Amino acid sequence: ERLEVLALGVAAAVPDGLATGEAIDKIRELDGLAVLPWSPGKWIGQRGRLVRRLLQTAAPAQLLLGDVALRARPGLLPRLLALGRNRGFTLLAGSDSLPLAGEERHVGRYATVVDGVVSTDAPAASLRALLSGRGAMACGRRRSWPSVCLALARHALTRG
Repeated sequence: ERLEVLALGVAAAVPDGLATGEAIDKIRELDGLAVLPWSPGKWIGQRGRLVRRLLQTAAPAQLLLGDVALRARPGLLPRLLALGRNRGFTLLAGSDSLPLAGEERHVGRYATVVDGVVSTDAPAASLRALLSGRGAMACGRRRSWPSVCLALARHALTRG
């Protein structure tokens, strides 16, 4: 389905190539946090319809959504991220830098901050509770339109 699902708090490997719903279920079986990160161009067409179905059928406790610094500022929240937020899904802010020289300077520029303690007995469960609570806040800044366009063009050129 070519959708990326992040597995937070999981020590075991989650196999690549699983259907999106299967990947989310596997991550939850491993007591991890499944995150579906937004990315420019990846939530449109057939993949966008799949994301919409997930957002309409999954419970907000099953899945977190990723908002990335590569979503240019200023800009409106993309339609599917807004749908997820309106349905109660937590939006996590993150950097998600591209695999290009110089992109490392963007790591950590946009993040989610929570105030609380992560239990050593049940770290994923306590992290899930902290991230799903009302205290999770985005901090930092997303990238500018020129920065995003240049990075995406460079990335497209390196992929040939």
